[in-house]
Amino acid sequence: MRKARNACIFFILLVLALGVRGQGKPDLAALEKKVEALRGLTFLSPVQVAYVDDAGMRAVVQGEITREYTAKEWPRMEETLKVFGLIPPKMDLRKQMDVLLDEQVAGLYDPHTGRLYVNRNPVDDGDLGSQLGLPDLHLTDVFLIHELDHALTDQHFHLLSLPLEDRENEDRADAARCVVEGDATWVMLRYLYQLLQVKPDQQRTMSDLMTTMGIGQELMGASVPAYLQKNLLIAYLAGYRLVQAAYERGGFKAIDDLYLHPPRSMEQVLHPSRYFAGSDPTLPVEADLPVAWRKAGWKSVSKGVWGEFNTRILLEEWGVARDQANAASEGWRGDRYVVGAGSGGEKGFVWNTAWDTDKDAQQFVSVVDKIPGLSVTRSGERVTLNKGGPSPASQNTSETKVH
Repeated sequence: MRKARNACIFFILLVLALGVRGQGKPDLAALEKKVEALRGLTFLSPVQVAYVDDAGMRAVVQGEITREYTAKEWPRMEETLKVFGLIPPKMDLRKQMDVLLDEQVAGLYDPHTGRLYVNRNPVDDGDLGSQLGLPDLHLTDVFLIHELDHALTDQHFHLLSLPLEDRENEDRADAARCVVEGDATWVMLRYLYQLLQVKPDQQRTMSDLMTTMGIGQELMGASVPAYLQKNLLIAYLAGYRLVQAAYERGGFKAIDDLYLHPPRSMEQVLHPSRYFAGSDPTLPVEADLPVAWRKAGWKSVSKGVWGEFNTRILLEEWGVARDQANAASEGWRGDRYVVGAGSGGEKGFVWNTAWDTDKDAQQFVSVVDKIPGLSVTRSGERVTLNKGGPSPASQNTSETKVH
């Protein structure tokens, strides 16, 4: 039974992360009280709830996707991921995301409206609770615990005051999202541990197992690029670890402080000790198309920040072994990239990075300098990667080529 219950928690965490619907008629008033007790906060006003059918929920989800990325932004994002080798050259990114997100959402709390949308036509969960001897366990309740935590924290901390929609620095936006989703996942797991009567000494082991396993491929299939898999799950998994670390340091107040002073990068999420120490701040990094590219008629397609987490993914996708990718990305201190396009449709990028120490920069160079198609230059703790461009003359000759 213990193995079955462990598997149950693991399964539900992943189900929740992807928004899969479950069965059970919810008692919202009772669930609100549960969330208040689990989170140490009180609702300031009743939660607005709108029950919708499948078509209505689909419209809500599509509306959120459209709000996050406009029709003009999708092609730029797709080209960016393709030129960096993170998705296949022929993939339609918008269609792929629709497949991953559509038909799987049981509900959604929208901080723009302060409303919780709940699908009134849930998928049968196979009476999971009864099979485990836990008649009070329903996936719908688990899902609503998660979403009600969003509603509760929104009332106290105004979620949109966090940089969740920072278009200039998506690494910072991802870090803020880890606070929001990590909090809700932490509350959801506390709810499950109570239902399943998991002893405190077993909870950490189980949580560590759930948040460190490579689960994207098992959930979404091998055909979904690793970049999409990992970025869809990271807020729940790494966010949970950050919130748990905060609670262990200072209880509910320390979790509250995550909203008041959110992490400024995914580096601080991946390494909570650095967040709590207030050390190792990120360095500002700029990136522009080289003069030679602009003279050749190249235009900027997009700019952005990858951050430590996506730097790790990039290295792995470029063929670097996982342990080497982890080690080479840990010294990250800042970055910015620019993607350019020529008049003939050719693409390229310039990626400027900053590292904690000269040694960290050297370690990064030691792995990227072996990757075909990249031009690597280093000046102290700064490293620039170029790919493509109109001619070799576009490279910055004022810096030393690393061999």
